[in-house]
Amino acid sequence: MPKVSRRIVPVSFTEKTQRATDLLKKLREQSMEDRAHALGDRLGLPYLDLHLFPADPKDVALLPEVDAKKFGAALFRKNGSHVYIGLENPEDPAAIQYFQELSNANSWRLTLSVVSRQSLEKVWSSYSNKPLLESLDILRVSLKGDDLGTEEEGVALGE
Repeated sequence: MPKVSRRIVPVSFTEKTQRATDLLKKLREQSMEDRAHALGDRLGLPYLDLHLFPADPKDVALLPEVDAKKFGAALFRKNGSHVYIGLENPEDPAAIQYFQELSNANSWRLTLSVVSRQSLEKVWSSYSNKPLLESLDILRVSLKGDDLGTEEEGVALGE
């Protein structure tokens, strides 16, 4: 039978500080989610934790990053003409007007949800994580005619 030690292993001050910091961060994040949930209940809008719903970067990119951050919003899903938007503050008249105009211009049917800042930041991270090829496609980089040439260093194209 193994021997069990009753000796208390000292924990360094740094470890205690890190544990306390981690606990405070977790409590602050939970508090932000709770506030977003309460706001959704008060306004009669659904609350979503976007950490639990994967957002397709192609859908996210339909809303320009500048506008997403300006209005505290994320377009996290598009299914046909039905678009799902998460808003940190759905009482912001400028945000509501922007999304109504965007919806009308694109013939979208919108579903608005209340989300927390952490949820938005998770979705917003996909703006900076775009693969190179998607970025090139968005920039519409193209090479034509003389840019491509026909031969280079003895390697014939099209053979």
